[in-house]
Amino acid sequence: MSIETICQTCARKLRVADEYAGKKARCPQCGTIYVVPGRPEVVSSWVEEAGYKGHPETETWQVRTPDGQVYGPVPKSELDRWVQEGRIPAEAMLHVGSAEAWCPAFEVYPQLHDGATLSAASNPFAEPPVANPYQAPVSASSSSARRPHRGMLILVFGILGWVVCFFFAPLAWLMGNADLRDMRRGQMDDSGMALTQAGMILGMIATILGLLLFALFCAGALL
Repeated sequence: MSIETICQTCARKLRVADEYAGKKARCPQCGTIYVVPGRPEVVSSWVEEAGYKGHPETETWQVRTPDGQVYGPVPKSELDRWVQEGRIPAEAMLHVGSAEAWCPAFEVYPQLHDGATLSAASNPFAEPPVANPYQAPVSASSSSARRPHRGMLILVFGILGWVVCFFFAPLAWLMGNADLRDMRRGQMDDSGMALTQAGMILGMIATILGLLLFALFCAGALL
């Protein structure tokens, strides 16, 4: 007999001898390494004992983790993928269709005996629920997506506005204000917030004082 499965990368239908159940294999088309699912007869034997007469490959499945959380229903192909990715511990229980009983996951997937059992702390099912509990949300504000800060440049502009040229001061003020707004939104690295704030404050004070001096100079010229 042979075991059929679907490559999760290129969607090619794969067929291997049943003695490779629970072992690693490589997709000949894309090279993806995957774990061969358990033998079909093992699944069929269990669902018959559980009082279920349907076809397990076309029915939906549920997973109950050791901490009591239940996930699913999902198709058998998705359940196979979770096993291949190490998301289901050997102590988990499985349920299919309208079966009356739950079954230990290692009876359906013997390969789970060969891998390390996940602890409650590392169990991916124990994470806070999201729309799809098996798909981590992608955050646009992650550190890899944020722009680098310009804190040191803004601080230098703020100092130059005092000691070299007034026109650096409003530039430091405007840049600092814009960058602090982006940091609060998570669009820029906030590790430079202190430098940015210092440069913006220096630029703001220098700008205000410069405008006051300019106004006094204009007033004196008119008198």
